[in-house]
Amino acid sequence: MYLSKEEKERRVIDLYYNQGKTYHEIVEELKVSPNYVSAVLKKYEEEENAAAVSKIKHEQQEKKTSKEVASFKLFSEGKNTIDVAIELMLSAEEVTQFYKGFLKLKGIVQFRYNI
Repeated sequence: MYLSKEEKERRVIDLYYNQGKTYHEIVEELKVSPNYVSAVLKKYEEEENAAAVSKIKHEQQEKKTSKEVASFKLFSEGKNTIDVAIELMLSAEEVTQFYKGFLKLKGIVQFRYNI
């Protein structure tokens, strides 16, 4: 039975992670070298790690965006930077950055902090 390169890689991953096979068992079953098994598993782990890092970065950006939007709403309601920082649990740097963005959206070029 002939397996394509992609199918062989999927089989290595399945045998190792899902079926709990050892390197030796995979080598015997698929008739591949131990170096091949190692390379496939290393590539898979690197891809999984990269995907996890990407997901974390995306979630962090979404969280920041949500806090930024919430801060704009509070600023538009007349809340000052201290109130917004407390309510949204923001650092001084974050609330300052968001306040600058809020003022920029309002078209205020020169601004003073509402601290």
